[in-house]
Amino acid sequence: MIKLNIERMIRMRGHTNPLQYLQKQGYPYRTCHSMLKGSFTQIQFSKLEYLCRLLRCTPNDLLEWVPRDETPEELSQPLAKLLRRGSYGPLVGAIQGIPPEKLDQALELLKKLGKEE
Repeated sequence: MIKLNIERMIRMRGHTNPLQYLQKQGYPYRTCHSMLKGSFTQIQFSKLEYLCRLLRCTPNDLLEWVPRDETPEELSQPLAKLLRRGSYGPLVGAIQGIPPEKLDQALELLKKLGKEE
């Protein structure tokens, strides 16, 4: 099953409250709740494009594939590129463990990654 996993991308962009963030973007509460709980069953391409522009990502970043069975055959499907595993906290949380003397180096690496797009 393919589902919308927008919460992951919102948190990766540093927003701690995805529901509040979506509401500030003009989405009604019920729509926000459906998007965040994975009960959204369809989305218009124009809405998907808007979300991608808002979060500066691609549709692949917002979609997640949940296989019916995690058999080797299933996991060898091209859809496996949409598997999302692990925790995806905001970048701010990830850099908290970096020693202060290496923060400048981390910032330079991030700038380089941003230019690669």
